[in-house]
Amino acid sequence: MPKRRFALEPDGPERLEISWEGGWFLVVANVRVKLDGKEIAVFLSPEILRSEQVVMLPDGTNLTLCWTGSSNFLVRREGVDLSSLFHPKRKLKNDSHFLIIFGGTSVIWFIWELVSKETIYSSTFSIVSLSLGLTTLFLGILLPANFHRLFIPTMLSYSGLLVMFAVADFLDDERVNIMNLIAFGFIWINFFRDGLEAFRTLPNKKI
Repeated sequence: MPKRRFALEPDGPERLEISWEGGWFLVVANVRVKLDGKEIAVFLSPEILRSEQVVMLPDGTNLTLCWTGSSNFLVRREGVDLSSLFHPKRKLKNDSHFLIIFGGTSVIWFIWELVSKETIYSSTFSIVSLSLGLTTLFLGILLPANFHRLFIPTMLSYSGLLVMFAVADFLDDERVNIMNLIAFGFIWINFFRDGLEAFRTLPNKKI
């Protein structure tokens, strides 16, 4: 069952959990709200949450919930937004999920290209391409749990691989695949921006 967790206080533990039936990008039914593992509210249909619903927490504070579509929920406690997609921790987690999907897809695609094409890529380009895909994949898996220690060396390594990717691609057929370079470059810029913000503002080593 897909779920999202939220902290009630800045940089506090994610005690609040919202789960639902459906998928990661689709809420179908039975939206359940738990605090510290104990169920405090159930909404049989997400349509109920199209308009804001208020749930009282055990400490007497009010929790306001609103479903905004897809699998996104607006969550407020006494008017304070807990679910902001612009919070550094939330953005970094979303980026990590994207990196895992994109990196894994890139590795699978490269292996398929390698075994299906009659002409095998040059060894340099093959190694660099596979390294870039694997780095993207492992960046999404490993970085959030060891963020403050790995962020700077990982981004430096990724920068070097991007340059090597462009050079190896050019040497392979005297042209650069612009779309591939743009895709990986976009990932680098987006993750560096969000990661730098988190690095400066989040004290916890684990994201």
